[in-house]
Amino acid sequence: MSLLKENGLFAFIVSNKFLRTGYGQKLTQYLQQNFTILSLIDFGDLQIFEGATTYPCIITLRKKKPSDIQSIPLLNLISLEKVSNLDLEVKENSLTIEIKKNDITWELRSIEESSLLEKLKNGTYSLGDFVNGELMRGIITGFNEAFIIDKQTKDKLCNENLKNKNIIKPLLRGVNIGTYGHTWGYEYLIYLPWHFPFHEDVAIQGASYRAEEQFKKDYPAIYNHLLQFKDKLLERNTAETGIRYEWYALQRYGSNHWEKFEQPKIIWGNLATTASFSYDKEAFYINAPACMLPTNEIWLLAILNSSVTTFFLKHKAIERQGGFIEQKPIYVKQIPIPKVNDDLQYVLTEKVEMLLKLNLERQELNKQALEVLGTEYKLTKVTHKLENFLRLGWNEFVEELEKQKIKLDLTKKDDLNTWFRSKQKVATNLSEAMKNLNEEMNAYVYKLYNLNDSEIKLIEKDLLA
Repeated sequence: MSLLKENGLFAFIVSNKFLRTGYGQKLTQYLQQNFTILSLIDFGDLQIFEGATTYPCIITLRKKKPSDIQSIPLLNLISLEKVSNLDLEVKENSLTIEIKKNDITWELRSIEESSLLEKLKNGTYSLGDFVNGELMRGIITGFNEAFIIDKQTKDKLCNENLKNKNIIKPLLRGVNIGTYGHTWGYEYLIYLPWHFPFHEDVAIQGASYRAEEQFKKDYPAIYNHLLQFKDKLLERNTAETGIRYEWYALQRYGSNHWEKFEQPKIIWGNLATTASFSYDKEAFYINAPACMLPTNEIWLLAILNSSVTTFFLKHKAIERQGGFIEQKPIYVKQIPIPKVNDDLQYVLTEKVEMLLKLNLERQELNKQALEVLGTEYKLTKVTHKLENFLRLGWNEFVEELEKQKIKLDLTKKDDLNTWFRSKQKVATNLSEAMKNLNEEMNAYVYKLYNLNDSEIKLIEKDLLA
C-alpha cells in the first residue's frame, strides 16, 4: 500500500474474520484512517477456493485522505449462480454501511440495522450484567472417549460398586440442546475433579500420588476403566497433565462452579442457526463448548429465544459455514435484556413452561413411536432421518424403512400409513401450538424493546435472509 501514488487504487482478498474480531483492529483502523474505502464484497461461507473454507472478502480502496465518516457499499453474497459482474452487483444490490474514523471494528450491516442495534441497547442491561457474569462453560474432558460413557458401561460400573454412581453424572452435549428443549442421548460423564477424592483439600498443589492411591482403593472399577486410556490421557495438555492435576482427572471440571451443574439452569450449545436456549431442571452436566447460566428466571428464555436475540447474535457473533452463529459467552453476554415487570415475568414464565412441556411431549411422542417401529420391524440401526421420522413425508418414510431392508406388502403399507398419519397429526398439532406460543412471546418481546412496525419488519426480513 505504501507504493501507491496519491489517488491510486488497491484491491485485496482477505478473510472476513479480521473485520469482526479483536485481532483485526490494527489493520481496520489503519485502513479507515488512511484510505478512502470504495467497496466491500463479503462472500460469507461460499466456497470460493476449492478444498478450503476461507470466508473471503474483497476490499477495494483509494489512497486518498478519508472523511471522518465513510459511507461504503457492502455486497453480501450468498450465491454466485446469477453473478456475472461483481461491479454491477455492487452497484445494484449492495447496502450502505458507515465506518467512522475512530471505529474499533467494522460493523458489516446497513445504517438501519446499526441504528436498530443501538436502540436495542438503550435502557437495557447486557445479559452478563443482568446475571452478574454467571455465564459458565461446560466440562472439558481432554479425551471424551475415556470420560463419556454409554448406559451399558454406566450400569456395569455401578453394578460392580454402587458407590460409583456418585461420580457418574448424566451428560448433555451441545448438539443435544435446541430451542426450548433438549434430547438426552443416554450418555454419562465420569466426573473427576483435580486431586479426586481429595478435591476439596486446598492444601494440595499439583498432581497428588496420595490422591491417586486413594482413588484406586475407593473406586477400583472406574480406576481400571480409565487405566486403559492412560497413555492417551497423558497426551492431553502436557504442560498440565500429571503436573497440575492427575492423569485420571478431567482437564477442566468447572473448579469455580462445579456445584452449579446440578442447579436449575439455562443451557445452550455453541452453534445454532437461530438463538437456541433450553432449560434444565434435571441436574445434567454440560460438555464444553456448550454453556450454562444457573438461574430460576425461566422467563429469560422468552427473551433469549426471541427473533430479537437471533437478529442481535447474527450481527454480533461470528457466522460459520451453513449459516451457523457462534453462541459463545463473549457474544451471549452482550444480549440486551429489557426491564420486565413482575406481572409480565409471570406471564412469560407460564408461556415458557408451556412451550417446554409441549416440546417434551413431542419428543416423547417421537420416542414412543420409534420404539414401536423398532420392535415391530426389528430395526438394528436407526438413521438420523428415522430418529425424526414424524417430520418426514409418507414416501420418504417408506424409503427409509426400505433402506433397512424392510419389505412391506400393500396390506402392511395400508396399516402402517394409518398409524403414521395418526402419529404425525398429533406431532403437527403440537408443533402448531408451539409455533403460536412462540409468536405470542415474540410479540411481547417486540413491545419490551419498544419496536415499531418498520423495525419489526427489518428484523423478520433479516431472519428470512
